[in-house]
Amino acid sequence: MKKYLYFVLLVGCLFVASYAQNDDQNLPTPSAFSPSEQSDFECDGAGGIFEMVLKKSSAEWSVTQIPEWMQVTEIIPEEGKVIFNVSPNPSAEPRNGVVIITSDDGKTQEYTITQKGGAEHLTVLTNHLSFDGAGGQQNVIVDANFNWEYTTSASWLQLSHQKVKLQVICSANDSVKQRNATITISGKEVSQTITVTQSEGETVFDVTGAEDNKLSFGAVGGENNSLKVSCNDDWGVENTTSWLKITPSGNAVVVQCEANPWAESRTATFELVTAFEKKSKTFTVEQKGDEPRIDKVSLPFSGGERAVSDVRPHYRSVYLKGDKGDMRVKVHSNVQTWDCQIITEDTNWIVAEASPKDSLITLKIANNNGWKAREANVIVNAMGIMDTLNVRQNNRGYKGILDDYFDGGERTWKTTRFFVDVHGAECVGIRIGGFAKRWKFVEVSLLDFNLEYAYRELAFDWNPIVRGFLPFSRNANRWAAYMGMGVAVNVLNFNFREQPMKFTAFDGAHFLFEIGAEFHWKSKENISSRIFYRYDGYSSLGISFDFYKWTKKWK
Repeated sequence: MKKYLYFVLLVGCLFVASYAQNDDQNLPTPSAFSPSEQSDFECDGAGGIFEMVLKKSSAEWSVTQIPEWMQVTEIIPEEGKVIFNVSPNPSAEPRNGVVIITSDDGKTQEYTITQKGGAEHLTVLTNHLSFDGAGGQQNVIVDANFNWEYTTSASWLQLSHQKVKLQVICSANDSVKQRNATITISGKEVSQTITVTQSEGETVFDVTGAEDNKLSFGAVGGENNSLKVSCNDDWGVENTTSWLKITPSGNAVVVQCEANPWAESRTATFELVTAFEKKSKTFTVEQKGDEPRIDKVSLPFSGGERAVSDVRPHYRSVYLKGDKGDMRVKVHSNVQTWDCQIITEDTNWIVAEASPKDSLITLKIANNNGWKAREANVIVNAMGIMDTLNVRQNNRGYKGILDDYFDGGERTWKTTRFFVDVHGAECVGIRIGGFAKRWKFVEVSLLDFNLEYAYRELAFDWNPIVRGFLPFSRNANRWAAYMGMGVAVNVLNFNFREQPMKFTAFDGAHFLFEIGAEFHWKSKENISSRIFYRYDGYSSLGISFDFYKWTKKWK
């Protein structure tokens, strides 16, 4: 009986063992996508249907925990499958969840589900920021579904990420020019750029090294590099003075001054000017003058118009002929503002026109119509330093008087408008005339007519006459003795003595002789008088008042 029981137990054990072996062989083979040993699963960020294949278990099991973004749609225990519906990932960042499977016997198994990130979405509410020159702070709202990053192209911008906004801090602009920068907010696949503009800052322009903006130099000139410039703008030099050279050197200014060749001190200005706002600072340069001096007075100066008969440089003297003219004198001095004075006992026959700028004196000298030589001292005064030039002029003599009276030998025409002669005690006449021509000391008059009443006769004569003059002149007045010869042609004669009264035309020609003196009142007036004796068949004395129209007046 015991043997029979042992045999039944043995057969039973073999049956159980055989059943267990057959049960293991009937489990489905896990798929390669989700093997039964897998504890971590990954799904797409777009969501949708997701299937988990689990290791089969003889016990009953169920899903006891899932993430909120997953829903169980179906469980197939015999296949070990769980099918989920996964919501799309709103973030571009991956997210994780835990799925817990619990069997009836109380055992649990955790599985990690990782969902990939969704598509990146980025919205920046502004694409431009503007700051004034003082700088400041502004915030930029950023709407993104990922942890965004930021960069900037400018060191003068400070950025910080604060939740959904980007804080932008702009420092003060230390330049006088507008500046620009960019800020880039980006993820892995998307980015957006913000442009930043800052207005120009205030101009800083300080110059030190010159008290009251003045620089001083001695007569020998030199160099000064004491000016220091502090400026946040480009700057330059404006200088129009030839004896100053202004050179920028880094943040310094070098001022070079030439030696002063003059005795007078001189002053000039230059400016430092900024490029952007054209701010400027003006500086004055003062330079002392050299010791005043007069080296010499050159006589005559090259190009002078005077004929000089003798020059005695040792005595500072010059001897001139008696003719008028101009003479130029060169003054060698380092004084620019000298003057000259003329001292003479005679009338103002010599006049000086000084031109210190050209270092010239022009001496205007008149004719010497007197009977003796004359002299004058021309004194040059240069800041108290004086030099004297002695000028002596000889007289012109009789030839000069003739040339002066007849206007230097030039042809002179006159028109006698009318003249009146009262001549003789026995006759009264009026002489009318017209055109006359004078050349040197000869006058030719062809249009002289006399209307005379004498001895109860009325006569109208034509008197062509040639007069020769011997002049005597003094200062502005003109004297001349003259003698003339011509013809008296009787054009019309009416005799009251005969009965009946006799009328005669072209009665004949008579020799005419005239001698007298002429006085011209003033050189610039057209009136003269004559006292004369005339013989044209009978003798008569007369006085004439002549009114002229000169085409070239006496000088």
